[in-house]
Amino acid sequence: MIIDTHGHYGEWAFASKGHSVEYLVELLERYGIDTCILSSSLGVVYDFREGNSSLASTIQNYPQLLGYIVLNPNYLTESIQELEKYAHNEKFVGIKIHSDYTAQEPNFREYVELLRVVDEKYPQPLLVHVMDTAALAEAAVMFPKLNFIAAHMGEINWKRSIKNFGKLQNVYVDISGASDKSIEEGIESMGVSRILFGTDLTLISPAEAMGKVYDANISEKDRELIFSENARALFDF
Repeated sequence: MIIDTHGHYGEWAFASKGHSVEYLVELLERYGIDTCILSSSLGVVYDFREGNSSLASTIQNYPQLLGYIVLNPNYLTESIQELEKYAHNEKFVGIKIHSDYTAQEPNFREYVELLRVVDEKYPQPLLVHVMDTAALAEAAVMFPKLNFIAAHMGEINWKRSIKNFGKLQNVYVDISGASDKSIEEGIESMGVSRILFGTDLTLISPAEAMGKVYDANISEKDRELIFSENARALFDF
């Protein structure tokens, strides 16, 4: 079984071979991915409410597709309304916040206020795209009951990130877009149980992430954990 914890639905300003749900499903079939958790590209870069609504209607009839609720800390009231609307929808299994597009890091006041609401009422896993991984570590300490997933293993500073996250049991990482040596070093710093498979499709071909897992000098058991079992435990599938 393979679970992709970092996918997207919709168009981007970046080059991509396809954006439709049919193309996305074809990618999953081609690469043997059983489940993909998606965020709306429209929700990430422009209007999170419209993006969440579009994603909800799109994935409803596809059992292999699940969703993240995209939130924006700059719009606290509206973000809480989105949580109320989708948190109990079985197709939405997590929350996505992208620091680049919101200009908010996890230790900023508005972001912390939103995390407090999530922590108190909607404690779903959070996929967070951050540039300041120290800020994410600070938030993880502040909210020890919340589980955070650092997208792309913390971006270009992934070596520093996995050291920051090493002792924080509520911080996970996905491997999408990370270095080809990140899996072995991630296991050394964090252990294997908090490393998740993610592809960043449709921006990046699933072949990139799958190749890293198969090429890594790790055991077959560790591959199984990364491909699916860690995600199954985190999302309670």
